[in-house]
Amino acid sequence: MGEVEETPPVRYKRIPLSNIVLEDDFRKTVDDPILALSTLKRGLEDFLVVEDTDEGLKYVLVHGYLRFQALVNAGFRDAMCSVEVYTNSAERIIKRLRKEFHSHKRTGYELEKMIQALRASGISEQEIALKTDVTISTVKKYLKTKDIDANLRSLAEQHGASRDGLTKIWSLPKSVKQNVKESLLFRVATKDGITGNDADSVVKMAKVSQFGELSESAQEQCFNRAIDTAGFSTRDAKAIVYEHFIRSGYDPEVHRFLYDKMCEQLESVRVMKLTPFFYDHLTLEQRKHLNDLGIAALVPVSPPLKWNYFPGGHPLEDKDEHHPFN
Repeated sequence: MGEVEETPPVRYKRIPLSNIVLEDDFRKTVDDPILALSTLKRGLEDFLVVEDTDEGLKYVLVHGYLRFQALVNAGFRDAMCSVEVYTNSAERIIKRLRKEFHSHKRTGYELEKMIQALRASGISEQEIALKTDVTISTVKKYLKTKDIDANLRSLAEQHGASRDGLTKIWSLPKSVKQNVKESLLFRVATKDGITGNDADSVVKMAKVSQFGELSESAQEQCFNRAIDTAGFSTRDAKAIVYEHFIRSGYDPEVHRFLYDKMCEQLESVRVMKLTPFFYDHLTLEQRKHLNDLGIAALVPVSPPLKWNYFPGGHPLEDKDEHHPFN
């Protein structure tokens, strides 16, 4: 068996803060007023972790950037540190990333930037996964936004927008008109009424095969209805797209779907709505409005002109005097 490489012993040392060198921590901010107040009251509860540079008295900070800034804000001049052997910039990012993957304290945008920095230094996704004790799929998950416009990513990070939602909108098919897509991207990046769940509804809508044939205005209306509908399903998406599509073209699938949907709606009216508890309390104005709607719906399908052709064959004079269409 080969010799096991021994881990160098960790040293503990009180180090002046002015002797600690900071690197890019890939955070949006390192200021934490609450942590600064806690540090002022109780002192530093966890040691900073640094690497010895062997250059005079300088040390590079590995872990504890928020704590370091809290010490500075609280007026401290030095701190107890755990001193490790000097490595290099990439290895220090690996150390931070390994910890952050398992602590879940970093945002997805921050983890993405750390991974991107490692990739830029020539470290493969497989090696990153191996050194940070995660799966390759975890590493790839944080790289899904790498092709998104940098300004858009920055805007989304500033607003704390969903990375998952941003990625899904960015990846919408070409059937979505460019202006519509750009509007959706801005809305999801600025958290203007579009959440990660809403993005799922948008994707379902865009996947309907006839969606690409709709006008820009119709696509916007479809997406807005999808976003406003709780528990949005693929069937909901088809209903909205088909209602727009049928106004300008015929498709057997669309026609059959809308026919079945209309039958369901009419059956719902018959079974649930037209009961004495409903129509006995209709005003004359409401009765007239329902009558107008009923006629408008029936005329296009050429209803029978003789009453005995209606379902049940009841003569006109035997009709229910309480019926709202009377």
